[in-house]
Amino acid sequence: MKLQSFIISLALAAVCGSARAQEQNPSPWFIQGQMGASYTTGDTGLGKLIAPSGAISVGKYFSPAWGARLSVSGWRGKSASRIGKSAHGFYYGAVTADGLMNISQLVKSYPERLFDVSLIAGIGFNRSFGPGGSTFMGRLGLQGSFRLNEAFDFNIEALANGVSDRRNG
Repeated sequence: MKLQSFIISLALAAVCGSARAQEQNPSPWFIQGQMGASYTTGDTGLGKLIAPSGAISVGKYFSPAWGARLSVSGWRGKSASRIGKSAHGFYYGAVTADGLMNISQLVKSYPERLFDVSLIAGIGFNRSFGPGGSTFMGRLGLQGSFRLNEAFDFNIEALANGVSDRRNG
């Protein structure tokens, strides 16, 4: 794959805030609701390619440092082609399976830490309801988690999703 195609395929990089509810036991389940913005790399200005995104995820930590989640995400995306360099919008949906590695817990285990940093890596399937059709995807990102109380966290995620170059029309 050409470097340009790879860079363009880092579509839908999202910065999302979420709240996580969890049980207080050694291997908690959690639910995340996310709202944020996505940015698709393309051949036009940055501001023209930002669109809303959202996700709902369910997961489990198998130990303080290792977990997994299943996520359903999507909403609106924007892309631009070389011809005319104008942005056009489309709707999309994605299902991903993510592995979670809590880096803070790997460095020093502490059950009631105020702030944790986790690495996210996953694979999934993305369906566009417009140009580009369906494609498999990979994702990589970081999550910062602020502990609000025993049951809730506030998370900020930065994700890069790699999809087919067909996304830019």
